[in-house]
Amino acid sequence: MLVFVYGTTGELIKIAPVIAWAETNGVPMRLWCTGQQLDELPEASKALGVPEPDRWLARGWAGHSLRTKSELARWLVKLLVDLARRRRQLGREVRAGGKPLLVVHGDTITTPVGALLGRILRVDVAHIEAGLRSGTWKSPFPEELDRRLTTKLATVHFAPGDEALSNLRRAKARGAVVDTELNTVFDALNLVRDQPPSHGNRCVGCHHEVHEAPFGRDCAECHRAIRWTGLPRDVGLRAHARTEFPLRGEHADVACAECHAAEGSADARYRQLSFDGRLHDEEIDEVAHLIDCEA
Repeated sequence: MLVFVYGTTGELIKIAPVIAWAETNGVPMRLWCTGQQLDELPEASKALGVPEPDRWLARGWAGHSLRTKSELARWLVKLLVDLARRRRQLGREVRAGGKPLLVVHGDTITTPVGALLGRILRVDVAHIEAGLRSGTWKSPFPEELDRRLTTKLATVHFAPGDEALSNLRRAKARGAVVDTELNTVFDALNLVRDQPPSHGNRCVGCHHEVHEAPFGRDCAECHRAIRWTGLPRDVGLRAHARTEFPLRGEHADVACAECHAAEGSADARYRQLSFDGRLHDEEIDEVAHLIDCEA
């Protein structure tokens, strides 16, 4: 039996194709929800055709989605205490439909909590989208810690590609490691491709502005076909023109990797990148002038 533990819309979107597969093939399953994003989950469930949870492990905090760090901390403590108290009941339920496999996804707080629950119940834990790493536990926080802890707890790791596989090997992940090649979000898109768009069909409906430069709200202008990383060079050149470091002259011909090295976190590669020694004097003066104008 498959037991899916989730608490956010992001997790639900990514596990929805696996839930659909289980339903189609008659695989027994249970849906356990922590209610981390309690307010947003009903609409996502309806759009994806996912049934209501069989069990609510928690219902957010005070009947709504977690909104503050304080609510998150109190929710987490209460959830862990409740799981410890109900472990025998949950253990009987998880084994009611044959040999169990507890499934978690991604890197939310619910992810390691679900994986820990699996270990407490002494069942195998499968981690979908395993092996992603930023290179530093500080960013993104606490997501990077969630990923690393879940790797320690899981026994089946579904890795989306070569880089994730390499990360799992370096981490000496125990159990089975499976290369899924792609992210399950592509399968999720196939589930809803024939549905009319909803009011939340724009990126900014879910994603807050993350860029420091004024790139605007038309995400698809740069991020075509959900290609969130490895943007084409021409897109990068146009983006530079909107920052404090426009590429002019010979700089327009420099390979992106010469400055934005592949190693390290995103912050180190972009926001915190130092250009000392990389620009000609006249261009440094120009950048300084632009910064003074902004000030």
